[in-house]
Amino acid sequence: MKKTCIIFIIFLVCLFTSMIIPKRKGSQDSVNVIVIDSLSATLSERERFLSQFSLLSHGEAVSSLAGPSVDQIYNVDDAYGEVDVFRYIDALRDVDNWTGSNSRRRLVVNISLCLPIKTREEYSLIRRLYNKGVIIVASAGNDGADACKYPAAYDEVISVAACDIEGIAGYSNNCKSIDIVAYGEYKETRTRTDGPMQQTTETVILHGTSFSAPRVSSIVVDMLKIKPSLTKDEIVEILQKSAAKVNYSRCAGGKVNRLAALAQISAKHKTMLNIKNIFMITITVLSGLLIAALALYFGIFFIIIPFSMYVFRLFLPGTYTRIQKHRLKKMMSENPNTVDEIKKIVKILICQDEDVEEAAKENLISLSKKSEQIGWRVLAALKQVLVDAKMNDFIDERKPIEDVKYAIEYPTPQ
Repeated sequence: MKKTCIIFIIFLVCLFTSMIIPKRKGSQDSVNVIVIDSLSATLSERERFLSQFSLLSHGEAVSSLAGPSVDQIYNVDDAYGEVDVFRYIDALRDVDNWTGSNSRRRLVVNISLCLPIKTREEYSLIRRLYNKGVIIVASAGNDGADACKYPAAYDEVISVAACDIEGIAGYSNNCKSIDIVAYGEYKETRTRTDGPMQQTTETVILHGTSFSAPRVSSIVVDMLKIKPSLTKDEIVEILQKSAAKVNYSRCAGGKVNRLAALAQISAKHKTMLNIKNIFMITITVLSGLLIAALALYFGIFFIIIPFSMYVFRLFLPGTYTRIQKHRLKKMMSENPNTVDEIKKIVKILICQDEDVEEAAKENLISLSKKSEQIGWRVLAALKQVLVDAKMNDFIDERKPIEDVKYAIEYPTPQ
């Protein structure tokens, strides 16, 4: 217990120290952020009753997520609150002119708007800004499609998709050309005092890749303040290398992780990340010990393993995945032959991890091809586990089992 307290104290001290260490002189001004967006009211008709948010604009919401480094919002609305392409192009020209008089500063441009087609003039300006070292971050679009819209579709732009707690958001575009994923919810609460004893509180919640892009822009700003020489390609590589896995994603990168990304280029943040990992491991172990103690005390043994595995997977998903793959490899090396032995592999198949699921699927299909007898045993194991498989809004264990069963019964012709 003493060791745990010491680790916790060190963690708090490091966090406090990181907050009070003075920043390098001029670091606040070394990176500027420009937002190209709409300043029209953004609430839908059903939300108009939120009087405190009646004038909230899309651009203001985006800028609040991009952080305090935002210097200017370029409004690109037409008279109807839609994107005016000519004003958008003019905004890009103004940004290009800005770089001419501020050549020593790094610039991040957030564009949370989408155009269905590319234009020569737009791409020419995007390319010109890219060549000047400007980092452009854009939202991928909210069509639920397997392609980006422009300007996110350009190689010179960091394209951002949206996710929620479960995985890629259903509304978000989702394709391999998307560089990174970020949380796509904007939430704000405002309280108005109507009298000495009366307050009115209202909350607005919006969703979209528009609110994912500025979260990434904010992290890019922090990265450039630490290492101003970073290029767009280097930033994308760091973001992807440090990202967390996202369910149902076809994007090139996973969910952005601020601390892990900064740890790639900063010794201070690397130390903070290591301390955080130690802290999480400690919490996981203590939680497991506490549950084990309660289970032993009350005689409820059956809750120990499931809960411990849940906590372990929640805090250390990468380690959990590696352990499952190692278990799978060991099982296959022992040449499983009986239905009960094969069922253990099927249990790994339904552990709700895409990488492990794919590995287990390949092994089960490979196993079924060894002989007709083993093939029937694999099908029998799948059917037995399928009977008790869970299927609800949060877990679908039946689908991976049915997919493997179908692949064995109806193999693809070679």
